[in-house]
Amino acid sequence: MGECMPDRGQRSQSGWHVRHPWSAIILVVAAFTLATDLLAGLLLIQDYDRYRTAHPVFHHGLLPGRSEKGRWAAREYDVFTNSLGFRDAKVREIDPQSSGKRLLLIGDSFTEGIGVPWEESFAGILDSALSKEGIEVLNAAAVSYSPKFYYAKTKYLLEEEKLRFGQLFVFIDNSDPMNEITYEGFIPYRKISLRWLSLQAGNFFYHHSYLYYSIKTLLNTSRENPLSLSWNRKMGAAATDETSLESEEFIRATPLWSEDAELFEKWGKRGLRLAAENMEKLADLCTANHVKMTVVIYPWPHMIQNSELDNVQTFFWKDFCTKNNVGFVNLYPVFITGEDPAAILNRYFIPGDVHWNSLGHRLVADRLLESIDTMPGSPQAPEGSKPR
Repeated sequence: MGECMPDRGQRSQSGWHVRHPWSAIILVVAAFTLATDLLAGLLLIQDYDRYRTAHPVFHHGLLPGRSEKGRWAAREYDVFTNSLGFRDAKVREIDPQSSGKRLLLIGDSFTEGIGVPWEESFAGILDSALSKEGIEVLNAAAVSYSPKFYYAKTKYLLEEEKLRFGQLFVFIDNSDPMNEITYEGFIPYRKISLRWLSLQAGNFFYHHSYLYYSIKTLLNTSRENPLSLSWNRKMGAAATDETSLESEEFIRATPLWSEDAELFEKWGKRGLRLAAENMEKLADLCTANHVKMTVVIYPWPHMIQNSELDNVQTFFWKDFCTKNNVGFVNLYPVFITGEDPAAILNRYFIPGDVHWNSLGHRLVADRLLESIDTMPGSPQAPEGSKPR
């Protein structure tokens, strides 16, 4: 007789891996590869931006309740975020409805305090000094913000988070007009959406998968290393502008748009128009909520080198503040004093960088303390108040 074959009952009782050996092998190999990749990511990825995230309303921000390490200009520093996703002295809960006096700061990387710990940033210095006056300082800034996000985030904080504050200081950077163009195409989206899920998945693998991280790093050819995949500048670009926004001309325009006539005509005018439109909306929002708004401008190193006390930025924003009845603080004279520009740059800036060092932040904080109202009005608009 021939060899006895197992009947159907015996086969059905066999393990899945016996019945599908090749599929089982593929799954084991895939699981081993994934585990190895994630372990390699844990050990090999030098990740200083786990606290950054995409946002459906204002494009990007910081994750709440985080204690991480930041790194900039070869300097490592502690980064803490509070329950609202703002840089802070420590991880802590913020009561949005607090009736106490409160000052909100918003700006880009200068205001976030990139490169320095909280206590050495001007936001941290202001918080320490003003706490003695019973004023809480909150810092809503994040790298690469511009007026579009100053308005969108402030509106979100007031209307969605129900955050109460009496004063808003808006720090306008020289890069803002170009960032307005970069992010002109960004449209808010629903948080629970395919786009949101894909961003979160990409962000997770960028921070944890060594293979994914390596490929993204290799393929990244933009002018700057994105501090986080979730807010890469290309994400906000209008489709018609993606090529030109990565051009050498546009990159050169970021610091020089206000000084080069050709760059001003091609990019500067458009960027300023977009910035003014968003800042007007922000001014109206503040008026409607009885928030005292102040605009702050400051020079970049090349402007200090050229002793450029007046330029398009200074004239434009001074005029804007006059027309819109908002406060105005010009920090150009704080850095351009007649002293040797090289000495100013060596004293107040991170070497080889446009951002302030600890002394620069201290200088800014000291000047701002002269402009902050220690007796702000009500942090909440009375019932029935109307926008202007």
